[in-house]
Amino acid sequence: MRGEQPVGWTARAKLGLVVLLSLCLARLAIDQGLGGALASRDPARAVRLGLDSEQVLTALAEKAVRRGEFPLAAKMAQAALDRSPLNVPALRARAQAMQGLGRTAEARRLIAFAGERGWRDNQVQAWLLDIDLQRRDYRSAFRRADALARRRQAFRPAVFALGGLAAADPIATEAFAERLAARPPWRAQFFEVLAQTPQTDEAIEHLLTRVEQGPAPLTQGELSGWIERLTLEGRYGQAQEALSRFQAGRATREQVRTGAFTSAPGLSPFAWTKAGLSGADIEIAGAPGRSGQAVWIGYDGFEGGDIVRRLVTVTPRDYRLIGEVYPESGAIDRLRWQVRCAPDGPVLAERPMSGPAATWSRFEASVRVPVVGCDAVWLTLVGHPQGRRSAISAWFGSVVLEPGT
Repeated sequence: MRGEQPVGWTARAKLGLVVLLSLCLARLAIDQGLGGALASRDPARAVRLGLDSEQVLTALAEKAVRRGEFPLAAKMAQAALDRSPLNVPALRARAQAMQGLGRTAEARRLIAFAGERGWRDNQVQAWLLDIDLQRRDYRSAFRRADALARRRQAFRPAVFALGGLAAADPIATEAFAERLAARPPWRAQFFEVLAQTPQTDEAIEHLLTRVEQGPAPLTQGELSGWIERLTLEGRYGQAQEALSRFQAGRATREQVRTGAFTSAPGLSPFAWTKAGLSGADIEIAGAPGRSGQAVWIGYDGFEGGDIVRRLVTVTPRDYRLIGEVYPESGAIDRLRWQVRCAPDGPVLAERPMSGPAATWSRFEASVRVPVVGCDAVWLTLVGHPQGRRSAISAWFGSVVLEPGT
């Protein structure tokens, strides 16, 4: 009959509609995928192909910014924003274009808006960080610096340099110390870098003190860089004074006072430290035949050099080296305690070890510190070689340098 459609027409129409929709969706997917790929490689070609999504337009704007073509950059960024008003990279590109055109107020307004929408856009946050610093809004600046340092290792040197500069400004120091109090994951690394900065002693110690007074005091590792710098520069008294002011120096101060060998970690060079002599073994354990801990030394007698040592600050006067030894085996006179001026000065005293085996005994030596050139000394256990390997071992209790009478 006229007007009647064949039975199969509806099915074919449905099939055609499905095919048409599939082709449209495929075209959209191709456009987006191709547009995204071309946007990063050749945004202009993407536009010629009709793939003018906000992603492509943003890429064009960013490319124009890099070339210094700020009017074109502004146009492309605005076109992207017309399609997606919250497109953070497009907001950033337009802000950069406005900055390049000398329209600073508009650039700052745009970048502030971008910052609210794109906390994870590193370029936006770096720009806002610079603006915060110009305004001396240090709390906001260091909040952004913290976020950048957490997200990208590459940002950390710049953040550390910023922290070093902050140490010279009391207002900035307060804000930076507050940020460090949260123990960000980059904190320990920052203190390593801080100790090597050209900032004044007063600036560095002020920041260290502010952190120490906060809810998260310095750890031994964080203080160690500053102690090491002072001692390497021969400022032994200042390093000793730093030990007395910070909680992290407490365990080391106890070792300095008693001369005891304990498993509790301390701050080098004031705590007992392995000197790394090949052929020497060192172990801190329970002392034989009595309570407490002691250090066991095994030495093969073949190579000579320092086995363990620690630094002690001194003044020109007479001292007594006093210690305890528990000979175990071998020619223990090859093990000798020395007192010598730091860093590489003369030996002021040397005491070869002796005594009955498997018995604790005391040893002493007289020490006279010269008037000049010896502000600190090394208390050092030295191995003297005998040309052939042989098993030598002994235990040592506390070893101290006490003022003479």
